[in-house]
Amino acid sequence: MRVKILQIWQGMRASYWFVPSIMAIGSIFLAWFMTALDTQVNREWLSHIFFIYLNQPDGARSLLSTVAGSMITVAGVTFSITMVVLSLASQQFGPRLLRNFMRDTANQVVLGTFIATFLYCLLVLRNVRTAEDSSFVPHLAILLAVIMTIFSLGVFIYFIHHTAQSIQVSTIVASIGAEMRTMIKKQYLEKELFPGTLGQANELDEKTFLEAYKATSLNIPAHKSGYLQVIDNEGLMAFAKEKEVLIRLEHQPGDFIHEGSKLLSLYYQDRETLSLGDLQTRIFDNFALGNFRTHSQDLDFLFDQLSEIALRALSPGINDPFTAMSCIDRLTDGFLLLQRRSLPSPFRFDDEGSLRVIAPHLNVERLFRNCFSPIRQCAQSSLLVNQKLLDGFYLIYQEAQDDSFASLVRAEAWQLKQDACKLLSPQDCRDLEGLCKKFQGNSSLHLYPLDCYSP
Repeated sequence: MRVKILQIWQGMRASYWFVPSIMAIGSIFLAWFMTALDTQVNREWLSHIFFIYLNQPDGARSLLSTVAGSMITVAGVTFSITMVVLSLASQQFGPRLLRNFMRDTANQVVLGTFIATFLYCLLVLRNVRTAEDSSFVPHLAILLAVIMTIFSLGVFIYFIHHTAQSIQVSTIVASIGAEMRTMIKKQYLEKELFPGTLGQANELDEKTFLEAYKATSLNIPAHKSGYLQVIDNEGLMAFAKEKEVLIRLEHQPGDFIHEGSKLLSLYYQDRETLSLGDLQTRIFDNFALGNFRTHSQDLDFLFDQLSEIALRALSPGINDPFTAMSCIDRLTDGFLLLQRRSLPSPFRFDDEGSLRVIAPHLNVERLFRNCFSPIRQCAQSSLLVNQKLLDGFYLIYQEAQDDSFASLVRAEAWQLKQDACKLLSPQDCRDLEGLCKKFQGNSSLHLYPLDCYSP
């Protein structure tokens, strides 16, 4: 149930209807409250307050009509600008970044402000009555309408500034990079992700634990197709402890799961402890599948977004190496942070020390290749991008805690030089050669040659 609520909340956050709807509903109650307040306030008392102008019914109607008309017009202009920005962002940075813009709370609040002001003025307007109908003018409500109009003007000015700033590639890349750093720090605080005591990956052998369950395993197929968005780790742990079973997850957030394919393996010792009637329902309640990937638990998705921006920038139609270099800086920063963190073990224990869940672990080597190899292939003719890549590779190489990962980084640097020297000039290749030589410091990792090009 928790993953369903989280999935719904994420959908509302990335929509342009939720926040404006809440603000519109709030304006309805505000109009009712201010009108009711006006009926209880003495008109003569209001005449002694210098900043309250006592309107005649015709003037009040004219004022409220003007404000309401202008607000709905500005709301339409704001919506049009937003659509143009989304269209440009989709073409320039890729359609997968549209949800980043739609999750921008500032744009939602701006649109909600104009709609709320329009609706407020419309509701107050219907309460203005002429002398024939026992004249009534809600002076306090009109004063608030004027204040809301002035505030809306400031919001519109902010919207123009915010839109011009948010469309800049440096802002977009920095936003994704900051979100990536936050997620790395949050996701790898192991005790907050999984309850109980966690084992260390190098102390346990998965085959040893599964050996006793060979004849007592059950494959749970996926009930529908889609991207795995969220896993309720605590709920899954509680279920495994309650049923006294061991769960081996076959997928991690971000994977596309096909209907009928294996979602997880369930290992049990006593079949009588299982009630197969609600078994699948209980399990599926801990998984949220959708039509797209999200950033909630999918760290790879944020790395892929930066890689996609870099690849689009290096395409012949755009040819913007500096945008690609900015993305490389953020990718490098992410991998440096990963190297300084202790990745959680795939073995999850309950508070009694029993192994309950075996989860897929983050494959840093595969993530590195998926991010940098496509960029390397598209940047063969750009000296600036190749130099930036080698600088980033060397920083990651220095921080690498695992020899196999360090060898992979060094091999990628060697392959970059080999590919680039097919298209660059001899002088450019000598520049790359100087950067390549920095990787020769550790002879134990010389798994690939670094014979640099010479004319």
